[in-house]
Amino acid sequence: MLDNYNKAQENLIANLIKRIDQNSESCSQVNDLGIEIRVCQKDVEHALEMIEELKAKRSMDILDELRKEGKE
Repeated sequence: MLDNYNKAQENLIANLIKRIDQNSESCSQVNDLGIEIRVCQKDVEHALEMIEELKAKRSMDILDELRKEGKE
């Protein structure tokens, strides 16, 4: 009976260790995903800044063309 109890305890410990390992792996995956999201967010922010700069430049180009037409 004591032998069966020890085996049950060993199985329980093995299962708990397995769950801890799985949880650790899941946490690692979540952390990796968080890093990827932050990197993507920075890329998106950079792209939006570039778009705003291009829009501003295009507006200035249009104003310059209108001024040239107004002088002629």
